[in-house]
Amino acid sequence: MMRALGVWHDAADRVATAEWVSVRSPRYLVVDGVFISGFTSMRQFDWFCARLILLATLLGRRAVIPSMPCTMRWTQDAMEPRHLRGLEVGCGKHKHCVWLPMPHFKEAWCSGVDFVYAIDYEGMLDRGEIDRDRDVLSMAASDVSMATSPGASAASLIQLGGAERPIQELVLRLHGGDQGDPLSWLSLEAFKANPWRRGGIAEQVRTVLSDATHGLRLDSKQIVIMQDCMQSLATSRD
Repeated sequence: MMRALGVWHDAADRVATAEWVSVRSPRYLVVDGVFISGFTSMRQFDWFCARLILLATLLGRRAVIPSMPCTMRWTQDAMEPRHLRGLEVGCGKHKHCVWLPMPHFKEAWCSGVDFVYAIDYEGMLDRGEIDRDRDVLSMAASDVSMATSPGASAASLIQLGGAERPIQELVLRLHGGDQGDPLSWLSLEAFKANPWRRGGIAEQVRTVLSDATHGLRLDSKQIVIMQDCMQSLATSRD
């Protein structure tokens, strides 16, 4: 909530490294948000966020969570105090309805996993910290997939079929259609169980996150935070 209101400083994350899951990367993963207008419930947005956060973490990037459509009924319901799944922040062109992870009174859940908001990303563009032409590589979301073969390594777990070279740009921007979730190819079924069951994609993800992939090596406590986050979003019924 403090991050959504713009009163949180990123440097504060460094004092809680054991309680916080972050790739600590200057690189970002962005997904065009036009399709979100076709969502009809909060749970669809939760499922999308689960996929985006997981994919970004596996790619060694910070997820940029797009804004929710403020005029939609499900967004308005989500912002009621009894739900508190969203907040309206900013003004003028920077007015956004931002997503809040499913809250819990004592466990970190997705509040313990790093991401940034579209309003923050757009601020970086406005300030020239990210150059739209030089620093952004666009790719169709349909060109991204997850390997299903047993024993997939960290380097091959995420397949970037549209990339003809290693991606060095600060921003990887995925674009999809105007309907449905462009990341729906990433099944959430295996992440509904907690802890993650042995065998299959969830175990491969655990192996990658526990390895030194992209400089990220999660300890057992941080793996639990990721498991809690993914389960809370994958089983959302809001």
